[in-house]
Amino acid sequence: MNDPINNIEWIDARELEANDYNPNVVFTPELKSLEKNIFDIGFVQPILITKDYTIIDGFHRVQISIESTKLIKRYQHKVPCVIFDVERDRAMILTVRMNRAKGSHVA
Repeated sequence: MNDPINNIEWIDARELEANDYNPNVVFTPELKSLEKNIFDIGFVQPILITKDYTIIDGFHRVQISIESTKLIKRYQHKVPCVIFDVERDRAMILTVRMNRAKGSHVA
């Protein structure tokens, strides 16, 4: 199989760039919960990025990986990523689809 999940790379979160089209908003309590979940059980979903390291899905996991002392100690800023070779319009569609699939979308 050649599914994207078979091509995970651990990349320094500080090298990744936020996109300028993600309408998803997460509030502080949810960010703290996300941090706790990652710390307690680890990453269960990779960050989706374009070949130029723009985040398609996973911005908040990246943000936490850059800011959380606990996660920095464990992962040294590294996050699991899958790189997609897609144009901007396709990346935008994927961002919206991923937000909707997780039940959080404010567009």
